Amino acid sequence: MILANVASRDDGHSVPGAVRGAVARPPPLPPILLHESAHDEKTSWTELCFDTPQESDALIRWLRSALFVAVAVWGIVLAAADYRTGVLGGSFIHGPLLVFHEAGHFVFRLFGEWVMVLGGTLGQLVMPAVMLVALLCKTCDPFGAAVAFWLFGVSLLDIAPYVYDGPYP
Repeated sequence: MILANVASRDDGHSVPGAVRGAVARPPPLPPILLHESAHDEKTSWTELCFDTPQESDALIRWLRSALFVAVAVWGIVLAAADYRTGVLGGSFIHGPLLVFHEAGHFVFRLFGEWVMVLGGTLGQLVMPAVMLVALLCKTCDPFGAAVAFWLFGVSLLDIAPYVYDGPYP
């Protein structure tokens, strides 16, 4: 007599080759969607931050270098601006940051009026932080995470007039 591993489904039918009590695992994600080192628990923060793909296209490297220089120069110009006059409000980057700011008011209104007022600044700071963590930890994209970190710094510069105006309405 041959005994086969047969497990029964909830509908009463048997499934040949299945072991009773075994839990089926979902198939792994393809490497395109998740970097292989993203799930490696031995990966250090320095490896995450400085990881570069083995095969990198020269055009991509040059475009990233150009974007890096542009972002660095733009960041210096924004940091040199006078926060008391609200010059940063006239910058192009203020528009996208304003969307996150206003969305923060809407999202945090669930927690009362005081948190709703604070929620604009929270939304403006939380979104770049979430982008940074997602780009660094989930996709292992240190360049994208660096741009998100720059956006977090620009968000801090963008809220400076609100902080300055707080004690002197």
